[in-house]
Amino acid sequence: MDASRYSTIRVFDPANNEEGYKVCHHNKAQEFFQQTLLGLDPKQKLSAQWERDIQDLLLSWFRAEPSTVETTSQALAGLCLRCYVSSSILKACKTLASQFCLDYRLTYRELLSYVLNDDGKTPIILDSDGKTQLLINQQGEIKRGLGQFFTIDVLASYRLNSSARLSLDNWAYRKTKQHPDIKRCLAEQGLPLSSNWSLLGRVKLRHLEQLYPRDRKLVETFHTVYSQDRQQQRRNRVNHRFNHRVNQCLEPRDDQLQDMLHLLPERGVIINSTKELHKELTRIAKGLQEEEIWSRRGSPIWEPLEARVPETGEYVPKELPDLNSINTIDHLGQSELQDFLEQGLIEVLDHAIGQALVEHIASLEQSRRYACFASKVIPGFRFLYCEGKSLKEIATLLNMTNHSQASRVLAPGKLLNRVQYLSVENFFQLISTTTKGLALEEKATKLDYLSNLMQEVEAFLNTQVFQEAVAELSTSKTRSMTSLFAQRMCRYLDEHNDKNQGEKKQ
Repeated sequence: MDASRYSTIRVFDPANNEEGYKVCHHNKAQEFFQQTLLGLDPKQKLSAQWERDIQDLLLSWFRAEPSTVETTSQALAGLCLRCYVSSSILKACKTLASQFCLDYRLTYRELLSYVLNDDGKTPIILDSDGKTQLLINQQGEIKRGLGQFFTIDVLASYRLNSSARLSLDNWAYRKTKQHPDIKRCLAEQGLPLSSNWSLLGRVKLRHLEQLYPRDRKLVETFHTVYSQDRQQQRRNRVNHRFNHRVNQCLEPRDDQLQDMLHLLPERGVIINSTKELHKELTRIAKGLQEEEIWSRRGSPIWEPLEARVPETGEYVPKELPDLNSINTIDHLGQSELQDFLEQGLIEVLDHAIGQALVEHIASLEQSRRYACFASKVIPGFRFLYCEGKSLKEIATLLNMTNHSQASRVLAPGKLLNRVQYLSVENFFQLISTTTKGLALEEKATKLDYLSNLMQEVEAFLNTQVFQEAVAELSTSKTRSMTSLFAQRMCRYLDEHNDKNQGEKKQ
């Protein structure tokens, strides 16, 4: 991230018909930022952890009691953060508008006036309640502000010590999306924005049937735990008549997610952490949100033209299908599809295993806590799948603290889930390539056809690979791994070792 974000603010500008905003640079904010961080170059790129540490420091100054920090420093720390957040708010407006502008002619400029209302120059601090905005006039006197800057609202409501803490960028996006005027503006277009948990809570049977089997089990488990608690809330409504939050579909608590984790293995789904479960549920809800928008606007949401490469973090152009091709998936009959799946199984599975391992290692390397274990992933999985070692034995062999640490580092269940997901995705891409592109203009409204195709692919993979792999992984005793997944995993790990040894000899 560029450090200049802390000294450059985006301000709503109705006179700018093209952009709708102007960019203002603040020398005072830049000087304060550099002094606070010992002369950091404003053009310097910041790592994610460094960025977070900087924000924590600035927030601790901005949200401190007025008597403990000089008001000038407090206001300047806030100005740096206001600059940073203004960019996030602008991006959020562009993201929201991009979903609807095609049919409803709604542009991000129409949203900016509601949330990009910071004048970019008034010194602001917070009152002792942590919410009320106070301005500092030219005489240095502290007065109650006449209005509310949305940037300050974002910063005042940001929870530093929450176990489910979001990044400041994501928090700004969420607050922008939930802004009453933004919601009203979108609702006037017939496009209300439901929360993830509201969507999951009221999903209908017909939507459940269209989900992949694994996703359907996740939603059913969510209903079992979350909906029961909601019903209890309704029964206790008389005790909360003055609390409007009882009617909201709030984010599931950690204990609710834990209850779901305990129930999922009974349905044949293995997820290793509440964080991963939360991520999976959010992904499903996003799909439901897109389907809801699709049904209202009559056409699918546009997909980005670039895709992120997990290994490097860079964005590259996506390969687009040939829409002029006369060949479609319809040319694959049922028997041909079965033959195609059988012939492509090994290629798809090998590619998914390699991709998932690369992603897993990269994720560990970026973790401050587990980066030192990234090099032990390959030997760890060799012990697990090729030599039938238990996690306890692996922990000893790799000098780890205990089997729990080995489980967290390797996360075999998580890796298996990722390989399963990538295999389905890769098979669909392989089918698309083989048939020389999907006729998307004709297929855009045939959701049932595409859904059925994906379910056939997933059912085939589950039968051929993942049912046995899940059962194999679920046994706790030392054993020999013999599933097709284990065989292909060992083959990949052997080739990886051979390649590394060859490079060392050179």
